[in-house]
Amino acid sequence: MRKNWWTDTSAANFVDYVISWLASSLAAWSCGQAVGSDTVSILGLGIVTVGSLLSFLARSIGSEKKWTGLAGPLYCVAAWAAFLGVRFINGAVFEEGTFPMELLPSSWLYWMILFGTFFLWRDGTLIFHLVPALAMFGFVGCYDTFRPVVVLFFIFLVCFAIMFARAHAREMQTRALQSGYFMHTSQSRLSSMDQSEVLRDGPWRWAAGAEWALGSALVIVLLSAVGAPVIQAGAKPIAGFISVRQPTIRNAANRLTSAAAVSQDTARVGTGAVNLSNRPYFEIKGDVPEYMRVGTFNRWTGQQWQRVNSTSPTEVFNTTTGKTLNKTDPSLVQRFKTPNQAPGIPPSEYRSQFIEITSLIPTSEIPQAGNSPVAQHPRGVSPTVDGVAIAASISLYSGSVRFDRVEPKEGANAPKRIPGSMLEYISKENLPPLLVLKAKEVTQGKKNDFERMESIRKAVSRLIKYNTKVDPTPAGKDPAEYACFETREGYCDVFATSVVQMARAVGIPCRYTIGYLPGPENVNSVGTQILLESDRHAWAEAFFDGIGWVPFDATIGADVVPGGDRRNSENSGLSFIQILGWTLNGLIVIAIAAGAFAMYKAKTAPRTAEVVRAEMDRAYLVFVSNIWRYTGQRRLLSETTNEYLERVSGKLGEHRPLAVELANEFTNRMFYRTAPSDEQVAKLQADVAHFAKQLRAAKK
Repeated sequence: MRKNWWTDTSAANFVDYVISWLASSLAAWSCGQAVGSDTVSILGLGIVTVGSLLSFLARSIGSEKKWTGLAGPLYCVAAWAAFLGVRFINGAVFEEGTFPMELLPSSWLYWMILFGTFFLWRDGTLIFHLVPALAMFGFVGCYDTFRPVVVLFFIFLVCFAIMFARAHAREMQTRALQSGYFMHTSQSRLSSMDQSEVLRDGPWRWAAGAEWALGSALVIVLLSAVGAPVIQAGAKPIAGFISVRQPTIRNAANRLTSAAAVSQDTARVGTGAVNLSNRPYFEIKGDVPEYMRVGTFNRWTGQQWQRVNSTSPTEVFNTTTGKTLNKTDPSLVQRFKTPNQAPGIPPSEYRSQFIEITSLIPTSEIPQAGNSPVAQHPRGVSPTVDGVAIAASISLYSGSVRFDRVEPKEGANAPKRIPGSMLEYISKENLPPLLVLKAKEVTQGKKNDFERMESIRKAVSRLIKYNTKVDPTPAGKDPAEYACFETREGYCDVFATSVVQMARAVGIPCRYTIGYLPGPENVNSVGTQILLESDRHAWAEAFFDGIGWVPFDATIGADVVPGGDRRNSENSGLSFIQILGWTLNGLIVIAIAAGAFAMYKAKTAPRTAEVVRAEMDRAYLVFVSNIWRYTGQRRLLSETTNEYLERVSGKLGEHRPLAVELANEFTNRMFYRTAPSDEQVAKLQADVAHFAKQLRAAKK
């Protein structure tokens, strides 16, 4: 008889506490990732580890002590302390705003889980402790700010099932002992571990083993895995009409790339690897453009972009030479602000595109498009040097932008004259020589500036492979030139910088632009576009006469280094979570196949002693269920069959003698050393059928 830590259901052991630790850790970690705080995740993991270890030691030392009975009341006190003091604790431990209002309930569950791990001294608290963890996964999954939570929740459910099964097995062993089962089998002197093994061989085997509950839970998980996508697909058209506010997530990435980005007048290029999450930043409704800028830059220093004012904004310059034409023209500045506004067309018709913006993070960014867009913000708007509007302060907001539709045209050319306000856009200062030569090479023989820009864009797309994991540019080297001719890798900042530098080399006004490239997959059924952190992008914009600023994105068509795509496209490498998810899906398929094979084998297997005993067990269940339907009283788990018949004897009346006779026959056959024969089981089944028929007739 094999005895080990898994089959021993006589008492909780280290296995139960390892499983509890894993389940609690998954919940605490997911909570931290949902609010974008590694501090929350790491602190939760540490406290859960210490608490689980201390609870295991307390159970090992004082399993028979009276003080362990205080586990339940102390757990309740800890839960109330977490609920009442959640705001104070969060303020004392974490940065302000770590838990936004939408996710505040999850912080109560977070602290409840952490405090509760110190009081897992009994099975009751050990099992109940998984309830707040389950609720935690509900909060994290509801707001969809941490996508890998689906895989972690699957692992948690398996832990939950195993914990419940083992606790139930311990309870059933206690019930079996109280029922006198071990006295019947003359094994009353067996150790508790041996009793666990004996229960697996007798009629208690389905109640004594952990496998039955684990199998049931896995079936539920399987049905969820198969059914959830179907339900999700069916409910999506309906769910689209329900407005769900995304939580406001505050983290380091938000502060760097969103709240602070447009308040700075510089943008560094070639700084090394980036890691963009799928956290939501904005909700956009209306005429969502293909590109949405939040800032532009006009001066290249050799290492970074700057935003600077022109010293002579109204003076006129020649585009090709960059030299002044010795005259001023204030009206030319205005014409360049609204280049495709036809005479006599009012601004309301010229700016025919309209979007409503709701920020999901505190920010001063206002996503916009077109030429000189008009933005409305509840706290006011401050235009930058290039006319791109930013909010007057960093905050959550709901605003709007009206802009013109910019449609690039083949054959378009850059203007021959520009105002001084645009002089920086044709500056050849700090242009790397290799890119200048490349620009002249790829644009040779082109008929117009539009063709030249397309040639430049395609050339950069061929020169550089997209890779968000690229190393930083070495000091003293131009990031764009280094990416194009040495590493041949980079992400959007070097793509855009290369295009701008090459465009200026051939006299086309061009600028470096940062903003968002909306993902079409992030639009719900009512047309609301969600902008994610991973939608952040950089591209070049060239100015054409009578059209305005036109985006040129060299990342389009570029090869992607495996694992280097910002949106995990088909060309990107597989993440650990994806591999784990595919592995679990494979295991589910294997489990289905194994289950089908087991059912086939069960149907075609020879009639062994186990098969015959199982038929007798089913006959016993039919016998007890008929008594329950006739008397209206269930058999308690703590009752033997004879005790049950004694309790309901008054309602059985004249049928009691036959019921007692059948009960004794079942007891003798079920607890006998050898399995019953086919003939004995067939006779029992016939007697039970006759007894059930009598009860049905009497009830009529």
